[in-house]
Amino acid sequence: MLSKVFFNRPIGVWLIFLFASYGTLGTGKNVIAVFTNTSAIDTSSINMGPYIVWGIVFILLGFWLMAELWTNGTRQKMAVLANLAATSLMYLSMVLASVATGNNSTITATFVLGAFVVSIWYAAYYYLKKIGR
Repeated sequence: MLSKVFFNRPIGVWLIFLFASYGTLGTGKNVIAVFTNTSAIDTSSINMGPYIVWGIVFILLGFWLMAELWTNGTRQKMAVLANLAATSLMYLSMVLASVATGNNSTITATFVLGAFVVSIWYAAYYYLKKIGR
């Protein structure tokens, strides 16, 4: 099914492109909300510096991956691995911050969500490796 071609690209590549687009646009919307102070949550008591830095990193990595996929670039796997590494580091830092507060439910939820997102990036990498991109 994923080997079918749609607009000269396999369906799997389009799924990776859509996942990266969704993440990039959502992160961009959230970072803009923090900058303009229109966020749905009260951020007055939260240090938003790390959130903004991670947000900008993911926006840049997402645009790089989308550009590589759109132009059939030669560094598609490298862009996916960069997203994988950044995602792993971000969720690891979130888990460690949760460990410092001692909230077990937050630790578990963050770990499960992080494992889910990291597994998507692993699947994207191995799919691109399999099709020879």
